[in-house]
Amino acid sequence: EGIANRITAATHVHDASSRSHAIFTIQYTQAILENNLPSEITSKINLVDLAGSERASPSYCKDRLTEGSNINKSLVTLGIVISALAQNSQMFSSCQSINSITSEGDSGTPGSHSAGSCGGSRRQSYIPYRDSILTWLLKDSLGGNSKTIM
Repeated sequence: EGIANRITAATHVHDASSRSHAIFTIQYTQAILENNLPSEITSKINLVDLAGSERASPSYCKDRLTEGSNINKSLVTLGIVISALAQNSQMFSSCQSINSITSEGDSGTPGSHSAGSCGGSRRQSYIPYRDSILTWLLKDSLGGNSKTIM
């Protein structure tokens, strides 16, 4: 069913270029017994085939221009999401470094800094997952407790 909805078209590089993104999701659930209580561990793998971006040509029909625009928008949004996540990760890492230095020098006196603070003025940036269907579907795989390989 998914392959039937897949759109391909000839481009100047390929005869049958994909004109849509494809996401194949594998969800694995492992049932375990821990301390005589049933429990589950769930893992999810997303295999993603991204449609390539393409420069618009004046000879393209309106549908092809709209299609290319939507593809480019989702790819740009994916880049923005990844950049925002990387920025937040760097901020978190530097806060951890500052907090570990502060806690090492902490004498335990009431006026000393707590290990949970970091400069006070830094805030994590907004992650625009909802700006694209692609990033919304990949939200769990991009942020949080996940590993991403490109």
